[in-house]
Amino acid sequence: MGSDHQGIEVIFDTAEDGLVVETDLCVNSEHCAQDAAAFHTATSSSYNQVEEEKISIAEEFGLYDDVTMAYKAEDTVWATYPSISATSFPFYAITQMEGEELSQI
Repeated sequence: MGSDHQGIEVIFDTAEDGLVVETDLCVNSEHCAQDAAAFHTATSSSYNQVEEEKISIAEEFGLYDDVTMAYKAEDTVWATYPSISATSFPFYAITQMEGEELSQI
């Protein structure tokens, strides 16, 4: 993900239509991804925060009760198989989490 092709773990949720990504913007929470596992927004020159206000993921999707706040953002997303990419791909950049880690939901 990103202009610098960062490898991140993605959990596909076919019940939702949004990509929710743990980022380096998530701070002060024991449930945020470890530094190496998070998407580093500052190192991607194509990262764009779309809105200034944080939104509640639980309100947006109705399922992720524990994932609390995120920015709407966009960046380049790469898939290794098949080898495709999408520029300005919309996603939710997690800034605060409560409860279980995203990978446990």
